Amino acid sequence: MVKKRLNELLFALTVVSLNFVTVACIGSEHDTSSTLYPPSLDLKKPPSEMLQLGEEKIKVFVGFFLFDIASINTAEQTFKADFSLRLQWHDSRLTLKSRNEKSMPAHYGLADIWHPDIRFLNSQKFEKLYDGFVEINDQGDVSTVQRYVGEFTTKFALKDFPIDTQMLSIILGTSGRYSSDDLEFVFDPSRSGTQEELTIADWSITSESAQNAPMTFFSIDTSRSVSLSSLSFLFKARRHAGYYTWKIVVPLTLIVLMAFAVFWIDPAKLGAQVTISTASVITVVAFQFSLGYLLPKISYLTRIDTFILGSTIFVFLALAESIVTSAVAAKKHAAVARKIDLWSRWLFSASFLLLFFISFVF
Repeated sequence: MVKKRLNELLFALTVVSLNFVTVACIGSEHDTSSTLYPPSLDLKKPPSEMLQLGEEKIKVFVGFFLFDIASINTAEQTFKADFSLRLQWHDSRLTLKSRNEKSMPAHYGLADIWHPDIRFLNSQKFEKLYDGFVEINDQGDVSTVQRYVGEFTTKFALKDFPIDTQMLSIILGTSGRYSSDDLEFVFDPSRSGTQEELTIADWSITSESAQNAPMTFFSIDTSRSVSLSSLSFLFKARRHAGYYTWKIVVPLTLIVLMAFAVFWIDPAKLGAQVTISTASVITVVAFQFSLGYLLPKISYLTRIDTFILGSTIFVFLALAESIVTSAVAAKKHAAVARKIDLWSRWLFSASFLLLFFISFVF
């Protein structure tokens, strides 16, 4: 009986002790949160609290350096570029004074703070070569650098192909959460440039520039058009025409000259004339089929298309002329046939030379 009462007394003392410890712990946790941790501060929100009132604009300074343009695909109107971006903006919450007053960490990752959340508006294939790092100075200026490799689309004006000059563009924008009234990209020329030598062989970059022009998009959420800030990096590229000269112009010129050989053959020799003319026609048709992978598939004629079409017409006209002179000679008018050949030599040669100048000079 005594033993039972001693056990009950011991159990009661244990319960009282546990309750006391629990209350002490709760009080201790309450005091710790009020003295050791700073007030909650969401650094992922935009640095300007005036955005909702539309009274202040976040300015993001952008430095752009082009390392390389690996290729330019004329047929698909795309190009591959390797470049780096340096973004800088001001966040007053991250000054040295603010960080010290609120016991905030000294180092941050890009995912820990607000950043512009950039997008490339004319690319669907790009990758980051390394994780972007963040630097914050004592005044609260935040900067980050990232390197990208991607494929970008651009609209080519190919009327002068293959002696054309194209404007390549990389369009930088945001994810769409901020309008052009809230955020503005500002080009920083002091932190921009281009590698002196690029690996692309058949093009030359002649000039670089940047253009800040808001772009208008339709928002599904608000069912209205929204103007978003964007920054376009423009590169003027000039094509080297040597490849197309040796692959198209020179062979096609030789085919045409072969067709013109019938003007120096006696009109009475119908077999020789027909053989050369037919061979020229078959050759020029087969040559056009082989050009499918070299020429852009567009609905209008380029300079090289004009030259190819004109050359083909000259080959068929030479065939027609040989048939006419042979028919005239067969009717005992050999002198007239030879005279037609004589005039054709000068007329066809001068016309072909004019075609060349129209295609590649004027």
